[in-house]
Amino acid sequence: MGVPVSDKCKIVFTTRSEDVCTHMKADKKCEVKCLSPEVAWELFQQQLDKDVLNSHREIPKEAKIVVNECKGLPLALITIGSTMANKKTIEELQHATKVLRSYPSEFPGTEARVLPILKFSYDSLSSNILKNCFIYCSIYPEDHVILEDQLIDLWIGEVFLRESHDNIYDARNEGKCNTESLKRACLLETVEKKCSVKMHDVLRDMALWIASELKSKILVQERTKLDEAKSSMAKWKEAKRISLWRLNNGTFTESPSCTHLLTTTLLVRDSDLERFPNNFFRSMCALIVLDLSGNRNLMELPAEIGELVNLQYLNVSSFTRIKTLPIEVKKLGQLRILRLVVQNIPAGVISCLSSLQVFSWFSLKAHHVDIRLLQELEGLEHIKDISLMLCSLDCIDKLFSSPKLKACVTSLSISCPEQECSSLVLDISSSTMKRMKYLEIIGCNSLKELRFCGTEVPNNLPSLETLRLTRCPIKDLTWLIHVPSLSSLSISECPSLTEVIACDFGSSEIKEAIDIFPNLKRMRLIDLPNLKSICRQAMPFPSLNSLGKAAPALVLARESY
Repeated sequence: MGVPVSDKCKIVFTTRSEDVCTHMKADKKCEVKCLSPEVAWELFQQQLDKDVLNSHREIPKEAKIVVNECKGLPLALITIGSTMANKKTIEELQHATKVLRSYPSEFPGTEARVLPILKFSYDSLSSNILKNCFIYCSIYPEDHVILEDQLIDLWIGEVFLRESHDNIYDARNEGKCNTESLKRACLLETVEKKCSVKMHDVLRDMALWIASELKSKILVQERTKLDEAKSSMAKWKEAKRISLWRLNNGTFTESPSCTHLLTTTLLVRDSDLERFPNNFFRSMCALIVLDLSGNRNLMELPAEIGELVNLQYLNVSSFTRIKTLPIEVKKLGQLRILRLVVQNIPAGVISCLSSLQVFSWFSLKAHHVDIRLLQELEGLEHIKDISLMLCSLDCIDKLFSSPKLKACVTSLSISCPEQECSSLVLDISSSTMKRMKYLEIIGCNSLKELRFCGTEVPNNLPSLETLRLTRCPIKDLTWLIHVPSLSSLSISECPSLTEVIACDFGSSEIKEAIDIFPNLKRMRLIDLPNLKSICRQAMPFPSLNSLGKAAPALVLARESY
């Protein structure tokens, strides 16, 4: 909205692009949200004959299912409602509902009146890169909350981004710009959860339709029994990207019948899958992205994974039951992103992955991480992002004595429950750990002091956002005054902790002290019987919105947060 000063007239305009508001120098922007379920139902009823609605007690129930599929989008409600106005039997409505759910682009009126209008926003995107990124979001199921970091890494694996082959951080910055562009074009929605997006169901249907029109069909199946998924394998030969979610009941019993699938992407996520049959991947030589994360019952990876020589992205994370990574993985010379939750990595595998830029390995038996693995990582030319869990002092010393490894660490968990580590000194001098976002120290039972060499210089940990300390007998964490980006702090079962910031600030420094924890949003202080204060002077906590406290000796002034 704009209000010209000269004649005091109001100018109101509508647009699907936030960029248009910027170019028009709008004084006020009002987001028009989708209709609530109640209002959507009223609008839908206006398109139908009331006599039809009242002719059978099941018809209103079936009609409300259709309304729910429209997700409050007026254009879809009006178009689909008008099309269904002549459906006078419950059988017709049930069939229409099935078509709308399974093949929305084939529903009468959708392809002619809904999708082309919405497609205008897609056609207006400034580059083919943005268009590819938008279509790719439809690989997730309906209403799925998509983590932006995960999505961007998939885009990098697909080589959508200009910077994909160079620096992983430049590519991620480009990916972040793309998600913001898609939000401004109203093609993606921001959700309350930090750094996550969603795609409206009707826009997702449009993206799947466009992919089919471009001969890049995306096949998505969710909550399908695995024997039913097997029967649909005939469709795989038509799909460029296959996405299977939350499959149930047993395992695949046979491999795809097609000998040369053109599929470049396979996601099998959050399923009860235990293992793949022999030769399952032999027909998938074109794969560049393989995501098997969240399959908690997955027990092994077949050796033929090593034949996927074009693979650039492999994700086998989120607590699988895989014991050993196949040694054949060493053949994946083009692999750039590798995320693992397995118990063991054979010697010599990682050192052969000459293109690797991102490496993440966590395991419930992380004592298998040894100096040999760190040496292999250190020898990789292109490695940029490392996430690890370390359980030995030798490995900790090796990591913090290597400038290259320190510069690459983005997420680090440390646990030494069975070793003497009364004083843990982590050297971050010379600003070598600018990338680290997550630090967890758990179960270091003999730890009495945690010191960071180099923290006398502010911003040596400029990116650290999350710190978690559990079962560590430390007394204070004064070094946190030099962690400006900290947004989440969790301390639990640390009985020796008496105060978090153990220093006074003189009167001349009070103003500077206000900047301590400027971005802290979540603080969890649990099972801390001797914690008496967070800081010896009052602090405002300007960003704090979540506080969990089980520290009986700690008293907080409500106005401080």
